[in-house]
Amino acid sequence: MESSDNQKSQRKLILLCAVALVPLGFAYVLYYFLEGSEPWASSSKGELLNPIISADTLGIKNDLGDSQKLGESGVWWLVVVSGEFCRTDCENALHLVRGSHVLLNREISRARRAWLRLSRDGISVDKDMAKIVEKYPELKIFTARQGTLKNGVYIVDPLANIVFYYPYSEAGKPLLEDLKKLLKVSRIG
Repeated sequence: MESSDNQKSQRKLILLCAVALVPLGFAYVLYYFLEGSEPWASSSKGELLNPIISADTLGIKNDLGDSQKLGESGVWWLVVVSGEFCRTDCENALHLVRGSHVLLNREISRARRAWLRLSRDGISVDKDMAKIVEKYPELKIFTARQGTLKNGVYIVDPLANIVFYYPYSEAGKPLLEDLKKLLKVSRIG
């Protein structure tokens, strides 16, 4: 009779362990093997940069003569990147980024806007700058050497990490939605 009781106790123990371990194993399989499938897709609209690029490594210079650096101020940055000159698509993106910034409402102080001009030699050309400064007085203007970044709009976090990329055409609502999510969950900036 004792062996029968021992067998029942062992079965109960095995069943109890299975109840705990089967869901854990199932979760492990789901997480590691189905990670790239549709339900696991990101809800962000922009392209998450992987690996993340640090703005500090790009040799960015401030064209307005003040000492502010991109990412140094502890706020989020909306950065429009173009070649040396801001063509129509760049100007449209600057306009959309300004609109997105204004629509942040009470969170507006947590973000800044910038135009980053990419040049072959890293030296700024002043041809478009006066027109852009007049049209967008709170816009910061920087120059960097061509290389890692492509034309478009980027979100830079308060630690100077470039985290999201958007083509010029998505500089409005998609950028605003992602930025609002970032500001909601962020404890920095």
